[in-house]
Amino acid sequence: MNQNPFQASNIHDSRLLWAPAVHQFYEETCYYFLLRLENPTGDVVGTVGHLLARALISSFCIYELFGYYDVLVRIWATSRRRNRFIKVLESNRHFIEDAREFQASSILYLWAKNQSIPNLEVAQHAREVTEVRQSIATHEAVNEETLDRIISLGLAHKLPAREDSYIKVYIALSRTPRNLGEKHEAEYVQKIIEDAKALLEDVSIYSGIGFANYLIKAVVSEFSKIDKITTTLLAPLLQQFQLRPMTLIIANNDAPQSDVIDSEGESSLALFHIELVLGAESASSINKLSSQEKESVASIFNEFNALLGTPFGTVFEGLLKARLQEDAFLLGEKLVVILRIESLLRQFLLDLYKSKLGDEWFSIVKKAASLCGVASDKSPVKDYTLHDFLVVTDKLIAEGTMSRNNVEKVLGLGWKAKLDEVKEIRNDFAHGAIFQTDYVKGRWEHVARSVCKVGEIYNALSANYEVSILS
Repeated sequence: MNQNPFQASNIHDSRLLWAPAVHQFYEETCYYFLLRLENPTGDVVGTVGHLLARALISSFCIYELFGYYDVLVRIWATSRRRNRFIKVLESNRHFIEDAREFQASSILYLWAKNQSIPNLEVAQHAREVTEVRQSIATHEAVNEETLDRIISLGLAHKLPAREDSYIKVYIALSRTPRNLGEKHEAEYVQKIIEDAKALLEDVSIYSGIGFANYLIKAVVSEFSKIDKITTTLLAPLLQQFQLRPMTLIIANNDAPQSDVIDSEGESSLALFHIELVLGAESASSINKLSSQEKESVASIFNEFNALLGTPFGTVFEGLLKARLQEDAFLLGEKLVVILRIESLLRQFLLDLYKSKLGDEWFSIVKKAASLCGVASDKSPVKDYTLHDFLVVTDKLIAEGTMSRNNVEKVLGLGWKAKLDEVKEIRNDFAHGAIFQTDYVKGRWEHVARSVCKVGEIYNALSANYEVSILS
């Protein structure tokens, strides 16, 4: 079986769908969007897919249509992701001439052989759902016994495969202005659709609000049946219930279809904030990351986002961009901050030595340096490295020659350990190791965490000496 059984690249293929109650448990709602494009030529599916990627939506179907509207998009999304997709659509008015939305409030899969699990029972089986989601996220084959179990529990349903001759259609039913909706209207619609099994197969009924009151999804075995739908099925609905029909015929058999759960966990919220910081174009790069890689980027953002808006902020943003773009040159550009910290630290410590040790500061520092293995011909004014300053200052504090508080009130607690961590990265940068294959991908989290730990040190030194890192 496909490693992701909830995904298919052809409308005739069999695939699994999560029960609506499972999506709702993760605070997801089903939405449909009808799009009319300014110029519906070229790779329409790819272009719409890019818009969905910018909204961080991975549970979608993209159907090309015959007729006035060009595309029908189905998504399962949290309200945050849905709102994000709306903003993406609004920012692409040059491409989208018209967009209409439908939000489903109830869904019936009439084709499902098993009954959907009741909403209240989903929580009892969260472990099974999580196991499947983790296998899919890590691109591993899902255990067959687990799949059989989630289907038997009604957590998922298996849509059957169909022959290539089958045509997928959607029928949108909208109340006319004089129709306020009868009390048992939904039951009547369901009965009429169920009685039309000779025409419609694999029927799903979506009730909701938007461009329709009911959205019927089905397949027909031959094109001639579409005309019969209009004459024998839709005409009575219009006459008896004043429900105006609109038939949407799917044009692309190779439509991408996926039904996954995009719940908004802590990492997802962090990725949303990263997109806000770096711009909408970063969404497609974020969407290409594996689940583990997303967790890695999100953890760094959550740990150090307080650095945004500080002098170190542009470095932090650059580190995030370098990871998303896997750009070693951008990473190197931002690692220059280590050399700048080294320069500022030299200035700060020399000033501190002079103010706290008096006129004899040079000889006192040289004596401490000799005890730390620093070469005797090195001058603290022009020759000391980051390592030299760290060990000499630590020695002066250990001897009681200089107060620890004098250093910590500027550089903060744990300053030496933080600076020690970046020495290795400084060497990687100096010797070109960051340009080796997969350095950015493999070492980024360690590098970003170590460099961001000295972010507050940089900010403190910047404030002392009124400098700003190059953006």
